[in-house]
Amino acid sequence: LYDNRPLESKRFAAVALALVDIFTVIGAPAILQSDNGREFVGQAGKGMGLSEDEMEQTPIAHGLESTLQGWRGLPQNLGIRAAVAIQSSVGGQGHVHCLCKGGCAGKMCSCFRAGRKCNLCCHKGNMKCKNHNNTEYI
Repeated sequence: LYDNRPLESKRFAAVALALVDIFTVIGAPAILQSDNGREFVGQAGKGMGLSEDEMEQTPIAHGLESTLQGWRGLPQNLGIRAAVAIQSSVGGQGHVHCLCKGGCAGKMCSCFRAGRKCNLCCHKGNMKCKNHNNTEYI
């Protein structure tokens, strides 16, 4: 049985055997993820007796590829905080915020005007805000 040692090979046959050993001890998981590519996942799945219908292929790194596509158009000398602020729907790390006392649903709200949702740093305690995704920040 698998004894928590590094695999000697990352080929699908060695990985599949190690997974079968682990699954025999703790049971098979509902979801098995891999970052080794579609061909590897397909071979490993077939090696474990799974059909293509039983294996769900998800986009690379759960949306990381689409995020990277958005970042590729940014200037290369842009700092991390500035890049995050550009990509974020709430203005980055919470440094950009409004201080509205109303409902934040019009052009008077700087967040609304910039196309951002209000965040944790905006007007704490304003129960009238209508420009947010959830109510956890209130």
